[in-house]
Amino acid sequence: MLSRILGPDNARFLREFLRDPIHTAAIAPSSPALAEAMAAAVPSVGHPTVVELGTGAITGALAPSGVFSQFAYSWSRWAPPARAELAALRRHFSDVVISAPIRRNLPPAVVYYARGPVDRSRQEGG
Repeated sequence: MLSRILGPDNARFLREFLRDPIHTAAIAPSSPALAEAMAAAVPSVGHPTVVELGTGAITGALAPSGVFSQFAYSWSRWAPPARAELAALRRHFSDVVISAPIRRNLPPAVVYYARGPVDRSRQEGG
């Protein structure tokens, strides 16, 4: 019955969340609206490179003119882990812009666009 209401993919995702909420961490797959906002930073011309790594690793792989995008659920941004992640972005990038809430996602989310990777070797005297 759940599959008929939500569709088979969303029902499967919800079952996984209910089975293991800590590792699934979302009640539904990301929406097309969130995917569009995440991809907005990718240039439509040239030969862009899309890399999926953690914040520290990305600064080493990202070109100076590149953009790192990451999403966060709006309801969890107050939590210490989410605040620590935003602080890490601000330490590793000179410019961090937060999108308007994407309400067509379940749950609503924001996208962080981080530009200008900070050269840690210069800051540490290397």
